[in-house]
Amino acid sequence: MYYYGMNIIYPTMVTVFWVTSETPLSKQLALTTPSNLGLCTGAAVLALCGSWFSKTIGFRWALMAVMGLMLLSGGILTLVTPYNQALMIAFTVVQQMSYVYSAVAAISLILWGVHQHDLGIATGVAGVGRGVGGSLSQAIYTTILVNTQSRRAAETLPQAAIDAGLPASSAQQLLKVWTQGPAAQAAVPGASPEVLAAAELAWKWSYVHGLCIVGLASLGFGLTAFLLLFLCSDPEPRMTDKIEIFLENDVQANKNEFH
Repeated sequence: MYYYGMNIIYPTMVTVFWVTSETPLSKQLALTTPSNLGLCTGAAVLALCGSWFSKTIGFRWALMAVMGLMLLSGGILTLVTPYNQALMIAFTVVQQMSYVYSAVAAISLILWGVHQHDLGIATGVAGVGRGVGGSLSQAIYTTILVNTQSRRAAETLPQAAIDAGLPASSAQQLLKVWTQGPAAQAAVPGASPEVLAAAELAWKWSYVHGLCIVGLASLGFGLTAFLLLFLCSDPEPRMTDKIEIFLENDVQANKNEFH
């Protein structure tokens, strides 16, 4: 549920703040890479260093440290403005990197936390929970973003346009046609380039407000997961070289409890 929040925040940043009709395709594609780069890097760190982290500070403490980093970087993303692109990209990479480490490690924690007879049930329940939670959270975040952004835009865009010289009688008309594109905006009586520039800036800042609220909402889910780690059993005693179940065509198959 935390992951889906970040997957709404960053693409919205790109679309609203950094990409225009004049942005080259190469730059548009480049802006899509930070989140994917973070996911790939996090998976590589887990594969290469996960065992060392577990042996050094313990599996659960390592997971808590990475999840804490995930929450910290996600919290920094709530500080988004139209002007701090580099900061947002950097912490998007960090957030996605720590997320994928946490997600895979959490699945491992589930597998080590139950008896081998319950592996299917445990992983099935976890999978259903992730699927339902993901769908639910996406609906929650989208609703939050649409409602908070539209309310803020209704408050700030007309006033910004009026302050830039738009007749007050045309303010609501400009708000109504704003999403219809430049042609409809320019057709509003009194909509000079200065007025449209001021209104566009107000529109962007309305998204700043909406994205901040979405980020804070997602932090609630992430913090809940972090606190629940304190209640999880320590998997260290189960992390041994002992093989519980052998393939039936293995020479050790006779050691299996069930056949």
